[in-house]
Amino acid sequence: MSVIERLSKRELEIVRLAGEGYTDKKISAHLEIAPGTLNTYWMRIRAKVGRHTRAEIVRLYTEHTIAQRMPTAAVSTDTRQETESLKNYARALEACLSGAPEEWFVADTTGRIIRGNLARSINQIPEPEWEDIMRRLNGNEAVWQPSASGLPWLITRTGTSPFIVGARVARVGVTA
Repeated sequence: MSVIERLSKRELEIVRLAGEGYTDKKISAHLEIAPGTLNTYWMRIRAKVGRHTRAEIVRLYTEHTIAQRMPTAAVSTDTRQETESLKNYARALEACLSGAPEEWFVADTTGRIIRGNLARSINQIPEPEWEDIMRRLNGNEAVWQPSASGLPWLITRTGTSPFIVGARVARVGVTA
């Protein structure tokens, strides 16, 4: 039995919402529970899972969900590659969430937004901006992308993943 299977339906729903980019405040409102009740759920989740960060828990949940979708019979090479790609996505998502971002997104290599909680409703990063991101990311695991609206974006790519993850986070320990 995986550690994720130990969670109740409500606990799984909380982890799923966190993985979709909901803040605790948004999770509380969505589930119509008090913030203190949500904190109690997080303590129970951490006790059952044995992980201490929200990002680690979301990654475990994502990997468990991917594994549940895998057929038990022989798996084709395409399916294995897709699974590895999804695991890379989970690792990139964990890296993104570990910074407690205000906003985040996951995009493919064309700049099409796959998931996120962006303040503005867009499904494609504008081409000039995306070209600048890809140019700066070339050969780097992560880069800081300036933002006209305040906090810069941390843009990252994990290994050979076809996914690019961005998060608006404060630069901890970095001076201008």
